[in-house]
Amino acid sequence: MLGTRTHLVTVAGVFAGVLGACPSAETTAPPSAPERVSAVPKVPPSAPEPTPAESPVPADGPEARLRQVQHEVGEKLLALGVTSMSTIEAGRVRLEITDRKALDAALAAENYVLPPEVDVVAVYEPVGDRPPFPVNPDPTIFFPQFRMRSPMMMTALLEGTLSVVDGCLRVTRGDGSPGHVVIWQPDHYLHRKGKRRVMLDREGKIVARVGEHIAMSGGLASPEGVDARFLKQPIPARCKGPYFEMGALMASP
Repeated sequence: MLGTRTHLVTVAGVFAGVLGACPSAETTAPPSAPERVSAVPKVPPSAPEPTPAESPVPADGPEARLRQVQHEVGEKLLALGVTSMSTIEAGRVRLEITDRKALDAALAAENYVLPPEVDVVAVYEPVGDRPPFPVNPDPTIFFPQFRMRSPMMMTALLEGTLSVVDGCLRVTRGDGSPGHVVIWQPDHYLHRKGKRRVMLDREGKIVARVGEHIAMSGGLASPEGVDARFLKQPIPARCKGPYFEMGALMASP
């Protein structure tokens, strides 16, 4: 019986956090001391789990073929800027993605067909740029977003005040530093509500307010920045790092 192997495909070299055995679940923890970032060691994004010594994998055979397919597909999707996570289960490669339309479009553009050993499982489907509720954006404020939601758990913690600094949405600590630019997950919308600026979720609910405390799980980005292939829009030069990749908000206001 084949075991389980895991392969992570995300922004190359930028995700930090503990990647759990349930990749589609986001873990939240109780907020601790305010205005801090707790980082955890990075995990290489495309490294498979080590093979247990007591069950060596042969150089050829069914499982070796599945691992080859898993690696090939992972590298291809990484090059296409498609976020995914894959495991080997019950003699198949299970490929978890969070935007089936975006995956299909990327594969079609490259004329690439997934191997027959791959089962695609959509663990999330985005609302997109036209949510079923009114949004009044503020074009003077930039906040970067991922093109596709990450299907994995990230458990670093960022706390502080949601602030606008030089036209960029940041989480600041009140110590004079510029704070962190958050790379928001899809399906979040900056909305003008009178004189206030608020963040809406995919249901149109207010989940954060500019000028107020915010806490979220996530991961510290690489000092080199975030791969533009994974972003909805390039980050302007004025919105310099450090960058923090959002996992999930810890609490609603």
